[in-house]
Parts: sequence; structure tokens; C-alpha cells
Amino acid sequence: MLGGLAGRLGARTLDRIRRQQEAWDRYALRALHRGEHRTWLDAQVDHERVSVSATAGDAHTSMVRSWWQDAREHGLDSTAMLADRRESARALNALARTVMREEGQLNGPELEVAGRRYAAGDRIMALRNHRGIGVRNGDRGTVTEVLDDGALRVQVDGREKPTRLPGDYLAGGHLDHGYASTVHKLQGATLDTVHYLGSEDTFQESALVAMSRHRLHARMHVVDPTIAQQPDPERDQSRPRWLGELERRIGASRAQELATSVRGRALALSDVPDAILQARVRELSERVVPYPTEARRAGEQRELAHQSAAIAAAAQQRLETGARGAADAKAAEQTRALAARRDQEAQQLEALDREWRERYSAPMTELTAHHAELERRGSLDARLDAAVARHDPERRALLEDHLGARPDSLTGRDAWDLAATELIAEHGPDLQPPEAAPYTTPDLDADIGIDF
Repeated sequence: MLGGLAGRLGARTLDRIRRQQEAWDRYALRALHRGEHRTWLDAQVDHERVSVSATAGDAHTSMVRSWWQDAREHGLDSTAMLADRRESARALNALARTVMREEGQLNGPELEVAGRRYAAGDRIMALRNHRGIGVRNGDRGTVTEVLDDGALRVQVDGREKPTRLPGDYLAGGHLDHGYASTVHKLQGATLDTVHYLGSEDTFQESALVAMSRHRLHARMHVVDPTIAQQPDPERDQSRPRWLGELERRIGASRAQELATSVRGRALALSDVPDAILQARVRELSERVVPYPTEARRAGEQRELAHQSAAIAAAAQQRLETGARGAADAKAAEQTRALAARRDQEAQQLEALDREWRERYSAPMTELTAHHAELERRGSLDARLDAAVARHDPERRALLEDHLGARPDSLTGRDAWDLAATELIAEHGPDLQPPEAAPYTTPDLDADIGIDF
């Protein structure tokens, strides 16, 4: 949206990136900002900034391990974990807090409130503004003391004096652990290091925000079940699956357009004759009819296949780390085969989904624009016809046969005109007299007699 305004009105731009210390990092981010996602991704891979795990659980564990190493080196307030989904952020917070407990970083009594536990040493994030206590949504800090009255004393990052968070603020669920958060919660933040968990919800703008919060380095963590399987000789090993998936996700932009940009495309159809528009709508409709049902079905099947592959991979790992008798070896082999089959199904469905998107995206956009133009013309013609009909005795009489006499009140006239417009839009010049007498609203001020 801002890009649309800048293109029309002109704007000053910031071409120099100062936050990142490495020159290659700044160059790659400039490329991503321009939409050159492959240039940015190649740079991350070349500098080993992408970690790949076979399962989501492994990715969480690897991410927390890397985060803890950075926290010990740079400080807890100088590193963070980011995720696209709240569920992922909660899981990462739970794992990070376990590490903090095991490393002796949490001290004294714990306070349990709103489904979470806090102790001295915990990293926290405020989720709601509260002027009275001086906290803002997104503030991060460290718990310094659990108070007897159910409150917490917190040292908010960047402030000299501690802040007391009262019990009612905590009970309202306005506080969370601050080891991990969603990407949008840390927009504008500057940290030494960042760890970002990629997912199906990753897109160009989210990756740009998450992977540009750092001064020193940022690392992306992704999941690819195929890395736990035996190499497929028929598959191109030079291009792993996770790399193709990242290219697809980060290549997708969700930047919003200005209404004037959309209107500009619609104006291109304003001179096209009705007959050509209608013929094109019929052609496009036939092409896109199967897409919604098939895409939804494929999405559901793909999700089930991914879940099955993850379950199978977890079962395989449990078997391989336990006692390995003959029965266990056979079960492990069966589990590996199941995981490979499920993952192959998921890959096929994802490929089909990408093919559908590429095939149907353009025609669906064109169909929407054609529909909007035809609807605009139909509404315009109906309004004009209704206005003419009010001054044409024969057509006005026909409308009154359907709707009753045109009321004298302003509100009544507006309602009658709208109903007349809808009738003409539906029937056009073929409007016929009604088969039955029109329904008229009874006079509520008159006496009503009821015969039994």
C-alpha cells in the first residue's frame, strides 16, 4: 500500500542499511526488499544461515539450543526467537524456559497466573498497554522478583527503574514469556541475534521483517522430513526439497494494493463491449469451476500426509534409540517405509497445489475483474431505467402494480426506488405485470376487525 502511494506521490527513500554489520547481509536484504527473494535466499544458504530438521520437534529443539548459545554470549535481552504462529511461539517459550530452569537461571518462588508460571530470571513480554503502570504492548523485560501480593517486579529493557506489574494485569492474560514471539510483535526491534522458525505461513514480508532485526546474525530454521530418509537416486539431490519450498513461500508477497490500483485495472475493461465481456466470463468460469473444491481437498490431504509423516518419523526415532531386537528392527523398517510413502504423497500434493495456483491465479483474477465490470454496468443501467420509468406513465404503472404506489415520504421513496431498480435489473424490458395483487403494508393506525 505504501508502495502504491510512493509511486503516485513520490517519496524519499532510505537506500542505506545500517543495522547489519556484514556487507553481504546488507546487500542480501536490499535484494529481498526489492522482491529478489532468490538472491537473498542464496546468500543465506551460502553463509550457512539456514538450519534444516526432519521434524517440527527437532526444529524447535535445534532453535532453542542455538538461541541459548547466543543468549550466553550476547545476553538474554540481545537475542530472540521469532515464529509465524502463536502456537509455535508458545512451544518455543516452553522449551526455552525448561533450559533456563536446567541452567539455574530461574530463582526463588514461582507465580502461576493465567496459565503461565513466572520466576525471577524469566524473560517476559507485555501484551497490552497500561499507562497507569507504565508498560506498552510489546515491551520486553526480565522478572526480578515475585512479590507476596501476586504481583511481579520487572526490569523493562531500556529503563533504569523497575516496574511493578499488579496481579489484575497478570490475571487478565496481558503478560507472556518473552523468549519467543510472533514476527509482528517485534517489528522495529533491534537485537544482536535472531532465530526465525519458517512455516507454511511464511511469506516475503514476514521473512523480511524477521530476518532483518539483527546486528550480527540471523538464522532461519525449517523442516524437511526427507532429510531423514535414504537418498532417492531418481530425485535431483542438488536441489533439496526445503530449498524449493522456501523459494515458493518467500517468493509470495502479501503486500496490499491501493484501491486506485485495482480501479486502474478495472478501467481497462470500461470500453469492452458487453458481448465480449460476457463471452470471456463464460470461458473463464468453465476453466476455474473445479479449482475451489479440488484445492481444498488437496490441502486437507496434504496436511494429513504431513501429520502422518511426522508421526512416522517420531516413531522411527523412538525405535532407533531403544532396544533393537528383531521385532524392533522390523517395526523400524516398516515405519521408515511409511514415512517415505507419506512424505512422497505430501510432495505430490504440494506439487499439484502449486500447479493449480499457477494455472488458476491469473484467470481467477481476470474473472473477478470482468464480473465487477458487468455488475457495475448492470447496476448503472438499472438505475437509469428506474429513473426513466418513474416519468413514463406506462412503465410507472407496471412498477406500481408490483410495488404499490410510490410513497410520499423521503424514506419511503428511497425504499421504493431501490425495489424498482432491483426489479428492472432482474427483468429488464421483459418485466411483466404481476400474477397476483401486490402485498400492501396495512395501516397500523386504522382499526383492525377480526372475524371468527
